[in-house]
Amino acid sequence: MQLDDLKTAWKSIEPRIGTFPTEDIEKINLRHDVKSCIIKRFQWGIALVTVATVLLATSRSWAVIKMPVWWLTVFCILFVAGIMAMLRIIHKVRRIDLAEDSPIQVIRRIVSVKRFYRNAELYGSAFVIVLTICGLFVSPVRYTPVEIAFITLLTAVCFLMEYFAYRSNIKKINKIQTWLKES
Repeated sequence: MQLDDLKTAWKSIEPRIGTFPTEDIEKINLRHDVKSCIIKRFQWGIALVTVATVLLATSRSWAVIKMPVWWLTVFCILFVAGIMAMLRIIHKVRRIDLAEDSPIQVIRRIVSVKRFYRNAELYGSAFVIVLTICGLFVSPVRYTPVEIAFITLLTAVCFLMEYFAYRSNIKKINKIQTWLKES
C-alpha cells in the first residue's frame, strides 16, 4: 500500500520537476564568476605592470625624455612591489570560501582584502607622488616646462584610471559580501 502511495506522489510531482527555479545554481555560478573576475583583473594588472616595468627599465634607450637612472630604478622597484601586492590580493580573494567558512570568517577575509588593497593603493600613490616630485624638481636633470607638463598630465591620467579600477574592484568585492547576507 505504501509503495502505491509513493508511486502516485512521484507521478504527481514528476511533471513539475523541470519547472523548479534554478536561481540558487545561478547565484553560485555568479559568486564564482565574481571571484574569478576579480582574480582575472588582478592577473591582467600583473601582466600590464610587468610590461610597464620592462618598458620603463629600457626607456633610457628609446624614450625622448631621459629620466635619471636612480628614478627609473626606484620606479621599477615600486612596480615589482605592486606586482607582489596584486599577487597577495589574488591569494586573499582565493581564500574566501562562502560554502566552507562561517559568515564571520568570510567577513573577516573580505575586510582583510579591502584593507590591504586600500593600504597598497594609498601608500603606492603617495610614494609615486613623492617620487614624481623628486624626479622633476630635485633631480640634477633639468626638464623643460613642456616635459614637466607632459609627465604631470600622464601621472594624473594614470591616477584617474587607477581610481576607477579601484572603485570597480571594490564594488565586485562588495558583491561577495552581499551574497553572504542573502545566504
